[in-house]
Amino acid sequence: RDGTSLVHIEVGFAGDAAQVMGSYYASWLVVDTLERRYGSAGMLRFLEALARGDSLAAALRAAFGLSPEDFDRAVLDALR
Repeated sequence: RDGTSLVHIEVGFAGDAAQVMGSYYASWLVVDTLERRYGSAGMLRFLEALARGDSLAAALRAAFGLSPEDFDRAVLDALR
């Protein structure tokens, strides 16, 4: 586990139809949350870090200054 809920989202894509739909919705929520808080420039930094081969935790720090735990909190806060 890389320390975030993203791992659980990824696993859901290999499940049944309901799990796949849940993973798509959760993925949208994550992208929407990050885009609203950090803009497209932050998203670009995040994707570039992942493309370089950075771990998920390293990419979150490089792009958004977030620990995996902070990331999870930000996504959960968006649900409230």
